[in-house]
Amino acid sequence: MQMDNISIGKLFSIAGRMHHLYIKTKLAEAGLDEISNPHLLFLIYQSQVEDKQITQKSIADTLGVSAAAIAISLRRMANNGLIEKSTAEDDNRFRYVKLSEKGLAMISQCKNLAKNADHNLFTDFSEADQQQFCQYLSRIIANLHKAGVTAPANFCGGKVND
Repeated sequence: MQMDNISIGKLFSIAGRMHHLYIKTKLAEAGLDEISNPHLLFLIYQSQVEDKQITQKSIADTLGVSAAAIAISLRRMANNGLIEKSTAEDDNRFRYVKLSEKGLAMISQCKNLAKNADHNLFTDFSEADQQQFCQYLSRIIANLHKAGVTAPANFCGGKVND
């Protein structure tokens, strides 16, 4: 399907890339550019809130990316003092990850930044528009799943988390 000579896939790609650049710019403006991956920061934070240990492998599975990609992001975060890694006492293959005090201190700033980003992203969208957009995205994800693409482990089945 084409809209004004630009495919929906291309528009989707452009919007995703622009959103990523927006978040990256806002992190830098807030002095938080050492947080290379806010989604990863929030995932690790959520595991700590739930008092669960999280491993590098479970992070990769949850985000639907390779273990190598997560290892690079986690190394960068560790070098910036945002996370601490430990090895399971009973099995050296498991590397647990948790936020350091510095990482924990950045959570509220990141939450505010994400909330503002969402607000700016959906300016001029009514509540009904936003709900419909989420329904469309959920349908796209369902169609991709039917086509054999596995959704990330944390996909909530169509319910959008705040």
